[in-house]
This record gives sequence, C-alpha cells and structure tokens, in this order.
Amino acid sequence: MANLAEIRTRIKTILEDTGHFQKVFAYEPNRFAQLPAASIFFDGFENSPRVFGTVKPFEIGWRFIIRLYVLLQDAEKAQQEIDTYVSSVITQMNSNTDLGGMAFDNRVQSGDVFVSLDKNQPHLMAEINVIVTTHE
Repeated sequence: MANLAEIRTRIKTILEDTGHFQKVFAYEPNRFAQLPAASIFFDGFENSPRVFGTVKPFEIGWRFIIRLYVLLQDAEKAQQEIDTYVSSVITQMNSNTDLGGMAFDNRVQSGDVFVSLDKNQPHLMAEINVIVTTHE
C-alpha cells in the first residue's frame, strides 16, 4: 500500500524547491506566522480495478489539495504572486510525475483561487487539486 506520509513529503519537497514559500506544511495548519506559505491536504482516494492483468491489479488515485497562501495588503502584488506561484507549482509537479518513484503518475487536475478578508491576516489562497496514482 502507498505510504501517504512519504507522498506528502515528496510533494512538500517539490513546493520547498520552488523557493517561493516562507513555510511549507505537510498538513493544513490553523494559522500562519508568515506568508507566503503552502500546505498539503489529503482529500481522499478512488480505488479501481485495472483492466489488464498484472501483479498489481488495482489503481488508486490519492487526492491531495495543495493550498498556496499570499498576503493581501497590495491587491495587485498579491495577484501577481499567486499567478507566479500557481504556474510554478504546476510546472514542478508536471516535471516530477512519479514523485521520485513513489507513484505511477501525478496529475494536476484543477484549481481555484479564493479571497479571505480576515481582519488579522487577509490573504489570497489558491487550491491546486492533484491526483497521485499508485498501482497496488
């Protein structure tokens, strides 16, 4: 069975290697000391039988949400940062499709951007939905 902690660690390393974030969390924290930051949230899985006969008859799609946070003090700057960070993360994830041998494949599927006008820390947040596929 896939090691979810190791998959998260590999994704965390990819995010850290972009050089964009003050801190990358392998979980969803309840607050951030500094932004920009990123987090990795395990969102579930899909298990399906593989149609061709192999030693590993199942394909599991592990769903993760990568969240990117940038401070929203200057709206234009925040938008430029989130644009840059989203593009960079997608490029890096696409360049590491097997996550260092941990997966058969990983696909960036979709994403969204949200605004939080929290009084203490207003921010933009981008969610990048990723499916990591393993054969079990």
